[in-house]
Amino acid sequence: MPRRRYLFDPPERFVAGTVGRPGERTFFLQARDGPRVVSIVLEKVQVAVLADRLRDLLSELERRGIAAAQAARAQAKTRADRRRARAAEQELRRAEHELEKAQRATPPDGAPTEAATAPAMPEHQVPAEPDGTPKPEAQRNFTDPESRIMKRGSEYLQGYNCQAAVDEAHQIIVACDVSNQAPDPQHLAPMLDEIGANCGALPQRLTGDNGYYTDANVGYCEAHGVDPYLSVGRQPHGGADGTPPPPESDCKRAMRAKLQTTAGHATYARRKAVVEPSFGQIKEARGFRRMRLRGTAAVRAEWALICSGHNLLKLFGAVWQRGRWAPVAFCPA
Repeated sequence: MPRRRYLFDPPERFVAGTVGRPGERTFFLQARDGPRVVSIVLEKVQVAVLADRLRDLLSELERRGIAAAQAARAQAKTRADRRRARAAEQELRRAEHELEKAQRATPPDGAPTEAATAPAMPEHQVPAEPDGTPKPEAQRNFTDPESRIMKRGSEYLQGYNCQAAVDEAHQIIVACDVSNQAPDPQHLAPMLDEIGANCGALPQRLTGDNGYYTDANVGYCEAHGVDPYLSVGRQPHGGADGTPPPPESDCKRAMRAKLQTTAGHATYARRKAVVEPSFGQIKEARGFRRMRLRGTAAVRAEWALICSGHNLLKLFGAVWQRGRWAPVAFCPA
C-alpha cells in the first residue's frame, strides 16, 4: 500500500481516541484544520508509542522553558480579556443608569392624563449616587438586568413579584401585574385601580396579608369606597429588658380591633379559600413555578397568559357543571 502524507502546519485540533466497547475498541488519530478533517486507524501499540513520544516532547519543551512562556502568555491574555470584559460591563451598567436617570428626570409631554396620574406598579431602582454612578453595594444581573434578588422564606432567588387579585365567588383572577420590587405595600393601590379598570367597578371588600398593610393603603381603600381587611401581624410585645412595645398608629389599632371581631375574622378567613387556592392551582396543579422569559415586559405578558389560562379553566369548569351544551355569553374585550 503506498504511503500517504497529510500535512497540517499546525492542526487546529489533534485527538487520539477510541471507539467501541472494551475489548473491541478501535484506536484512531484525528486532525482538524478548518473544514478539513483527517482520521487514521491505528493499532494500540502505535498509540502507546505516540503517547510516549509526545510525553518526551512536552518534557523537552518544559526543560527549555517554552511551555512555561506559552502558559504565561495565555494567562496574561486571559487576564487582559477579563479586564476588558469587566470594563465593558461597567460601561454598560453606567449607560443603563444614565438612561434610568434621564427617564426619571424627563417630564411627561403635555398635561397629565388620568392614566398618567394613577398609581403605577413600583419599580426597584439599583442604588446609585446622585450623578448616576452605581454604589459599591449595587448589584445587577447581566442575564436579566430588570430582575432583582428577592427573599422567599429562608431562600433567595433572582426574579419578579407577581401580583393577582382574585374574585371571591368563582376564584377568577380579575387583575394581575408584575413588579421587580419585593415589598408588597406599594402594589395595593395600582392593583385596586386595575380591578376597577378591568371590571368597571371596585370591590366592596378587599383582603390582604400583613405585607400589604400601611396606614396609607387603608386610607386609599376607604377613599375609594372599599372596605379593607388587611392583616396587621402579631400583637407586638415588649423587649426582654422590660421595655414597652413600639406604639401603634390609631389606624393600625382600629384595623387590629376590626379583624378581631366575629365578622372581621370571618371575612379575613375567607382569604384562605380565595387567593391561596388560585396560586396553588397555578403552581401545583399546572406545574408553573418559574418564568420562561426575561425582562419586566415579557414576564408581565407571560404572567397575564398564565392568569388567562387559569380563568379559562374556571370558565370551562362552570360550563361543564351547567351541562356540556349550556349556552355561554362572551363579551368582547
